[in-house]
Amino acid sequence: SAGSIDITTDSLRVDGKTVFTQDGIDPQMSRIAVVSEREATGNAGVITINAPRITLFNEGQITAESRNRTGNAGTIDITANALFLSDGGLINARTISGEDGAIGLEISDRLILNNSEISALSTDGTGGNIGLEIGNRLILNDSEISSSSTNGTGDLKSVV
Repeated sequence: SAGSIDITTDSLRVDGKTVFTQDGIDPQMSRIAVVSEREATGNAGVITINAPRITLFNEGQITAESRNRTGNAGTIDITANALFLSDGGLINARTISGEDGAIGLEISDRLILNNSEISALSTDGTGGNIGLEIGNRLILNDSEISSSSTNGTGDLKSVV
């Protein structure tokens, strides 16, 4: 199984296109991820993030993913005052054929998505649960919050 990531900070920004190196800026994808690779047999892990303000932009990602045929998708739990996703920002729990993943968002003030996505996906298994607790505002602009299964035979879970 993939391990776990636990982050507590005053502010978190994930810029998906900008990686700073000793030689300058490297145009690679930045993300926070727990992944069970194709060769592995275990499940994806758990990501827990607590921060007053979280921003994902330029395709920045938080992902818990199983790329093998036996593993389950992971779990993502986020607690924040404000969560902003823009320009391809992505939070996802994904598996090929294992059991669903789960995403839990406890946002005390506002959740704003602009051209971004929050999803729990499965190719051959069941779609996952997405639990939302939002204090004041949920704004979706050309964005999506979804749970889905492409070829699965099980029950689709929920977005609450």
